[in-house]
Amino acid sequence: ELFPVRGRQCSSEQMPSLAEKFPTYNAFGKADLNTVYGEYMDEAYHLQVNTFQSSVLINEGGKFNLKALPSEAQFAPINDIIIKDINNDSLEDIIAGGNLFVSEVETGRADSGTGVVLINKGDGNYESVSSKESGLFIDQDVKNLKLVNNNLVVGNNDNAIQVYSLKK
Repeated sequence: ELFPVRGRQCSSEQMPSLAEKFPTYNAFGKADLNTVYGEYMDEAYHLQVNTFQSSVLINEGGKFNLKALPSEAQFAPINDIIIKDINNDSLEDIIAGGNLFVSEVETGRADSGTGVVLINKGDGNYESVSSKESGLFIDQDVKNLKLVNNNLVVGNNDNAIQVYSLKK
């Protein structure tokens, strides 16, 4: 059974007729998607999602295999990544950062991310490095990562830039 993602407040701001159709939050909360948007559903743009996991695509001879990254990469949205061989083993590792501080009031922030360093173990397998070991702690609203002269420069939304020196 499907229910609207957005609540009565947000939905009725976009479609004022919903406030009249559902005079209370309780009535709106009990209504399924078809009850709320019934007459509009046939014309609506429909998308389907198979996973929300942060993943990598592994090219296996022209066939791509989707493989989820370790759980530490699932704590918050990832907004940018750097691909670099960090440990000089000729395998490309991943540095990622994210979070999402700006969202609808009823949705709340996605702010559990502190950045993640993932070491490539081969065959699409990655191992997370603790922030204590990596020294990476980027818990802001990370929007952009860049490598500049072997430094990781972190661009945060509405906050200071962070700079981390990458070990050689």
